Amino acid sequence: MYQGRGFIPVQPHPFSYLTPPVHQYRNPLIPPPSVSQSITTAPQQPEDEADLILVPEIDIEEILGHVEAVIPDIDLDAARRTITAMNPIPSTNEIVTNFLDNGYIKKLKKSSDHERNLSLKRSWLETIDDIPKFLSIYSDPITYFFDIQRKQSDLYINHAKAFIVRAFPTTDKSILEQILQEENYHFLSTVRKLERRLNIRTNAFLQRTAIRKSLDMLDTSIGGVGRKPSGSWLIKNNKFIYAIPHTPCEEFYDELRFAKNEVKIRRYLGKVSKDHEKRVKKAKRENETLECNICCREDLLIDDMVECTVGHLYCRNCVRTHIDVCFKEGKCRFACVENLCPGEYTIRLVSELLSPKDLNRLNRRIQEENIRQAEIDGLECCPYCPYAVIVDNPDDKVFRCLNPECMKETCRLCKEPNHIPLRCHEVEKGVELEMRKFIEEHVTESMIRKCPRCTQRFYKVEGCNKMTCSSCGLFICYVCRETINGYDHFTNNERCTLSNQSEKIHYEEMLEAYRNAKNEYRRLHPEAHDMILRYDPISHLTKPPVSSTSAS
Repeated sequence: MYQGRGFIPVQPHPFSYLTPPVHQYRNPLIPPPSVSQSITTAPQQPEDEADLILVPEIDIEEILGHVEAVIPDIDLDAARRTITAMNPIPSTNEIVTNFLDNGYIKKLKKSSDHERNLSLKRSWLETIDDIPKFLSIYSDPITYFFDIQRKQSDLYINHAKAFIVRAFPTTDKSILEQILQEENYHFLSTVRKLERRLNIRTNAFLQRTAIRKSLDMLDTSIGGVGRKPSGSWLIKNNKFIYAIPHTPCEEFYDELRFAKNEVKIRRYLGKVSKDHEKRVKKAKRENETLECNICCREDLLIDDMVECTVGHLYCRNCVRTHIDVCFKEGKCRFACVENLCPGEYTIRLVSELLSPKDLNRLNRRIQEENIRQAEIDGLECCPYCPYAVIVDNPDDKVFRCLNPECMKETCRLCKEPNHIPLRCHEVEKGVELEMRKFIEEHVTESMIRKCPRCTQRFYKVEGCNKMTCSSCGLFICYVCRETINGYDHFTNNERCTLSNQSEKIHYEEMLEAYRNAKNEYRRLHPEAHDMILRYDPISHLTKPPVSSTSAS
């Protein structure tokens, strides 16, 4: 077998051209003989060895380095397999172009991120053994979790929808969504209201085995940890249900933990309250109670008071209100509530009085302020979290956050998510992106039908316009979306014919929805009146060809 340096045997690509026979020389370092010299060809190999060809060795790792520089989020193992399968291997520019044109497999997030998500999703199943630790985060969890005025993120709302439909699988989804909306999409208050309406024992949804199984967020068949769900809806048992978000909401899972351990926490708080009452009675007998000069309460213990760095004492509730007001004003330092006092409240005390969400925002605000004051050359900050690092290479346009809870890649110039190979001016930002998504959602929704009886959602690609609901069996006209009895609806009906083309119907509906959505967004956002979308959804609406029957 040939052992020359710089050559390796590889399997040929199935679509490669025939390769001429390779001449063998005694010494590969000696240049090949001239044309006039006689060339002794190698003896013909057997057929079973004819599949091996000799090609020059190429440094695939070097190619991968260039590819990763242009496409930072590409999965190197998948790219290595793809490049190795190419025969002959093209130039680096051609390989990069091939990945950008035909798509590529992206890197998975680091395992630490996955393990954190997995641990968080399992946490609600655990019993809270250290209640004081939980109360150090949520000092008044009953008031906090039952406050429906508390503003929630979209991620929390998506979790609430997904868990509610699993906790009450036999209840009509429209009723669940109605009560969710009435309770401002707060999970626990919605559960309590449903329990009262359906005459279910308090906290029973966490005790019944069937519902606990339906709440199992680790079930990959309903979009749990194992894989990222393909959309906001999944089909299970022929019914539409909300998919559990792949990225967990920490506050929502804390609320689930509280719901599961609510009885235990209430007993603990009741015991603490009784002990406090006994201590207050004893302090009154011994004349050791304190008074707050703000709320004028006179039955306070020393444990109920907090002090600034100078020593002014006020009750914990009044100081909490003062710190909350200062935080909403954007402050990082919290002066004493006493007028003209030079003292402040320590960060340790502030962390006990602020809510967990506000405390995270405060920590980020303090770090950003310290970084701005430092004025370090080359220091780059993540736009999504407090992580910062010094970047020495000015040509590196992508900032890669190494915070395990973030791991986002952003453009160093415009601070938007990584958009390589697009330039900054080619990327949608702010109002433009929001406007396009608003229009696309309305255009997509315009072609979806809903059964008037069971609200089953559907659309058709081909076939006649007499539709039968697969869920309840109701007859529906696909054109006017009304309930019908049979084919009589299509007799002598110019608008609703039996054989209207689906492409034509959808095009007209989406075009009308596009215009209405664009006007509606401009009405709601006057600043976008003259906005020109660089990726206008109208470019994807192609008019269907006129059929021969309609043309005639």
